[in-house]
Amino acid sequence: MQNVSAASVYLGVDAHSEHCTFCAIDKRGKTVMLQNVSTDARSLRAAARKLPERTWALVEASSVSIFVRDALAAVLDRVIICETRENRLISKYPGRDGPFGPPPGQIPAGAFNAPGSCLR
Repeated sequence: MQNVSAASVYLGVDAHSEHCTFCAIDKRGKTVMLQNVSTDARSLRAAARKLPERTWALVEASSVSIFVRDALAAVLDRVIICETRENRLISKYPGRDGPFGPPPGQIPAGAFNAPGSCLR
């Protein structure tokens, strides 16, 4: 199991068939990327390459999430698919309904390692 603090940037991906929304935040909670990206492998990788080393991504489960995960895994350090409704550490977080979710210092440590609710 990797320590969540090993990441320098956290990327949230809302994946859809036509486009994906990327929101990346650093450890201080500063937004470093907020961008809509076409859902094709080349565009996804090009956008992800703009992020610093040690970026971890969380892709919300959808019909295209495996495709998105595979495209991003080629350029990012860690990419997981997570069913946020089933991951109690995310779904019970009080700030989860905000526009970009909790700042990284407030992401529950187990959110990236919860068994049964995330595909690595």
